[in-house]
Amino acid sequence: MQLAILDVLGIANPHLFVHAPSRFARMVFPIPGCSLGTAMLPEHGAFLGAVEPAPVVPGKKTYLSRGKLGSGRGSSEDDTRLEALLRAHGFGIYHPELHSIREQLAAISSSELVLGIEGSALHSPVLLKAPIATRFIAIGRHRMGEGAYEHIRQAKGLDYRTLNLRKTTGSLAASAPLDIDIDLLESLLVATGGFSADHDALAPHTCRPDPSQGSYVDALPLFRTGLTDPEQELARAILLLHRREGPAALDVLLPMFQPLRVVNS
Repeated sequence: MQLAILDVLGIANPHLFVHAPSRFARMVFPIPGCSLGTAMLPEHGAFLGAVEPAPVVPGKKTYLSRGKLGSGRGSSEDDTRLEALLRAHGFGIYHPELHSIREQLAAISSSELVLGIEGSALHSPVLLKAPIATRFIAIGRHRMGEGAYEHIRQAKGLDYRTLNLRKTTGSLAASAPLDIDIDLLESLLVATGGFSADHDALAPHTCRPDPSQGSYVDALPLFRTGLTDPEQELARAILLLHRREGPAALDVLLPMFQPLRVVNS
């Protein structure tokens, strides 16, 4: 999957495999343009938009199903009834995992409306070039439009709405089956002509996620490989030795070996 996405983006940099200690004159570790749940740069959204949207097919409505992912993958508690209901309201049932990345993007962008349960399939529009005419409605799962979904909506300028149709309240594990109130969903489909037009009936069930984005500086620790306390102290001592500050390095190292003396005695 990753190679397919890199191909879509036209990234084909040669790999460099390091098999022995090596020294580089310059090493760059860039801050990511998108951090899930923290922020997404508009410039990163523009860069990722490498694929021209397909022409929209009038009246085409697509449901991105999670029904074939198996239990414990955030699917609905009753996918059979859910999909039968959506078919009756004009939705085509689409299983993204059965298609290539480019096929998924064509299916999504050629639809007037895409409906799906929150999940990775609804990240795919980041690979489409703006403007994107498709409307998106997500059935909220455990994020309820927060984090990556809201940041993608902002960066790509999407018409994107998240509905809370859960029967229960409280937190939900990412892998738990989604307890959709299918009777409520049916009433909303009837009231809006199969979601073909925005309607006041959706307003009470529409999530309003916080649009703010976090600071990349605050998120920097998330992008680094974590070190244990002894490893951090050892790294500090090595840097001091490189600067030929032996006494300072010794001050760092001696406390690390003190417990060994106690055990040996």
